[in-house]
Amino acid sequence: VVVGVMVPGKLYDAVTGHLTRLAVDFDCYGLVAEPEEIARRINGDRRFRDTSGRLQDIPLNDLIATIEKVQLVDTSGAGPHEVAETIVQREIALGAGVPEAP
Repeated sequence: VVVGVMVPGKLYDAVTGHLTRLAVDFDCYGLVAEPEEIARRINGDRRFRDTSGRLQDIPLNDLIATIEKVQLVDTSGAGPHEVAETIVQREIALGAGVPEAP
């Protein structure tokens, strides 16, 4: 699982290119939310004092929607566990199954 902001032309291309060269079967999920929700999350993140730079990431929703093979997951109003469960259920529907707990 790779998590983070991966923009086409940058990290996204490097990661997917590497996985493709390794012949790894992978799925990409683009997490999107309503702009107000993204702003609320950024402003509520106590790890960062200056959120102005991160607020510029809100237009990434539009960019994510243009990426080939990315499955969009609307995270508006959802917590991390709900988002993870949505992705797990999509993977199960694709036949990926769920790994056994250690």
